[in-house]
Amino acid sequence: MSNHWGSHMLNEALEVLERRSIFARIGPEETQQVVADFLGISDRNDGNRYEVLDELGKRLRICYECAKYSDQLEDGLCPDCITW
Repeated sequence: MSNHWGSHMLNEALEVLERRSIFARIGPEETQQVVADFLGISDRNDGNRYEVLDELGKRLRICYECAKYSDQLEDGLCPDCITW
């Protein structure tokens, strides 16, 4: 069973960082690493990656499965991850 509450909490925490322009300050590479760290926390706590990056992943252009940048996300997944 997924930890939906925890996933939504991580999403809100990432949205705070976005609203505070932290991602703009640290740049895309560091943003990708921060998001990957949050997804790792989610994984260790039975979270749902899609919920962690709900809507935010589209804005940041980060795939919720592999945590990599992509300008071609479809339902939150990059072309490499959508085919697996």
